[in-house]
Amino acid sequence: MAEQHFIGEERLKDLIRNIGNLANTKQNKLTFDEAPTDNSTNPVTSKGIKKYVDDTVTSGTVDLTNYATKTYVTAAISDKANRSEILTKTSQLTNDAGFLTAHQDISGKQDKLTFDNDPTDSSDNPVKSKGIKKYVDDKITAVNTNKADKSDIPTKVSQLTNDKNYLTIHQDISGKQDKLTFDNDPTENSDNPVKSKGIKLYVDNKVAVVLTNQATNYYTKAQVNTELDKKLNKDDFVELSKTELQSIWDSIIV
Repeated sequence: MAEQHFIGEERLKDLIRNIGNLANTKQNKLTFDEAPTDNSTNPVTSKGIKKYVDDTVTSGTVDLTNYATKTYVTAAISDKANRSEILTKTSQLTNDAGFLTAHQDISGKQDKLTFDNDPTDSSDNPVKSKGIKKYVDDKITAVNTNKADKSDIPTKVSQLTNDKNYLTIHQDISGKQDKLTFDNDPTENSDNPVKSKGIKLYVDNKVAVVLTNQATNYYTKAQVNTELDKKLNKDDFVELSKTELQSIWDSIIV
């Protein structure tokens, strides 16, 4: 007769539980916008963010209303300390409170022990002698009372009652996708989402470049008004009727 191998109930539970946990690395499928869109809660593809920022910075103008001038910043930080002047170590301070700098010697000590009354799963505590004796005696009694023949021991999962409703098939993961990989910066030809700090740094750098390039291309209001005064308004043109135009033409060719 071939040797039979048995699997314990706890091992069987662990195997079924692990099957149920396989879907934990999945998430719902996301819909990605190709460009930043008002009132949309979808993430945007990396290439969409890059194109939107590049187009906006290249074709638009920058509003400097909320930017601070160098003079303002210099005045604002004039009474501030440099970070290098701020103390960062207790050794740089005077120990006027008399804090301890070392513990007493406890090499001959140990933490007080807590004794379990019975052997307990996941406990590192020692067990009282009477608790060990009772636990062993009860186990021996239970084995002798409830001992079964090998032929009575189930060898198939189908022979057990699935009272815990363990999974028998995988859940539907058609609406899931693999976990996302995030780009550190907006990257051309990448469909990955981008980390928030990467987007901010990219936009800030682009704006800084534009500010530098456009600094010499601004006109004052007075300069704009002067140039406008040299131009004619539509109201300065006289619209002639067909009869008036014919009369002028006739006067020219006479």
